[in-house]
Amino acid sequence: MHPRDGGVDLQPLAALYKTQVRALASYLNVPKQIVAKRSSPRL
Repeated sequence: MHPRDGGVDLQPLAALYKTQVRALASYLNVPKQIVAKRSSPRL
């Protein structure tokens, strides 16, 4: 086993398209201003 920091050990949304993530967020009642926020590559 490799030591890990826990930051990326689990990525449940990694296989989804952005449209699918937004649909899921809407389904989960995430506030619309967050769902509609433009994607940013600077994460």
